[in-house]
Amino acid sequence: MNLARARTIAMFAAAIACTVGVATQASAQELTLSTTLDTFSSPGNLYGPWQTELLEYQWQADPKDVPSFTLIDRNDRDRNALNEAAPTRSTAIYADDYHTWSQSFFTYAQVMTSSGNILPNRLAYLEGDVKLGRNHTLVFGTGASLYANPDGSVTRSLSVGPTLYTGPMVYTARYLPTTVRGNYTGLNSNGTVVSGANSASGSALELVAEYNVLGKNQITATYLGGTQPGLLVGFVGALPPSFTSLQRVGEIDLTAKHWIRRDFGVIVGGTIASHALQSTGANIYHQSGITLGLFFGRAVGLPR
Repeated sequence: MNLARARTIAMFAAAIACTVGVATQASAQELTLSTTLDTFSSPGNLYGPWQTELLEYQWQADPKDVPSFTLIDRNDRDRNALNEAAPTRSTAIYADDYHTWSQSFFTYAQVMTSSGNILPNRLAYLEGDVKLGRNHTLVFGTGASLYANPDGSVTRSLSVGPTLYTGPMVYTARYLPTTVRGNYTGLNSNGTVVSGANSASGSALELVAEYNVLGKNQITATYLGGTQPGLLVGFVGALPPSFTSLQRVGEIDLTAKHWIRRDFGVIVGGTIASHALQSTGANIYHQSGITLGLFFGRAVGLPR
């Protein structure tokens, strides 16, 4: 058993131990297990498949807090992954919490740490949400994140926009500006190594429509479109290196969560996405993904 695999098993064991420890006190709690497989079509067939395993435990700690722990193990089998024979891999642990401060304000906070060379090594995100209107059906959220990437670069991003609640339907729009800064290394035309510092900025729009009847069905459709700094972690090659070019991104996700019993259900999801160079429009890859999962326990409602 290699070290990465042993670390993954140890993290899963720790997460399950946390689950058992808090379950006895939680009035509402939910354990989710899912797997996602992403396949790609790209010039040279350089990308994929990507496989991601997820274990999440979420519970109602008290009337004001809804925390969760999430363990993610992602395995990318890209042909160009760091020019290594072994697949690129990351294992990450997330901790987050929704905290209700008053009838008109709540916050969401998330921290993460990981090992490996895909996911950020460290991440922190904080968001504040203000409820507006007579019935508090309009919510305006503002969030900021900071995370350190395995190649030494740092990503900063914002998330700003409204959410509208109308019965079982929820509509959200978010503006997502992102900036990446860090050092690069590349090869000049004569084969000499060059290095320096650079940055890239992009912005995207995320639109979400959700049908949510807790304990019965939850269907979520998400559209993401715009530009993102292109991160090729550990890339050393012909200039421009690493993250200095922008990618034009288009992505559609559809996820359905269905309760078979009060304390058990299934999750089915799908993703279609494309990435292209913003400067030339050249295709980077087309992506197709499928997610299958199970969840156990009483449904946990989030602030709304």
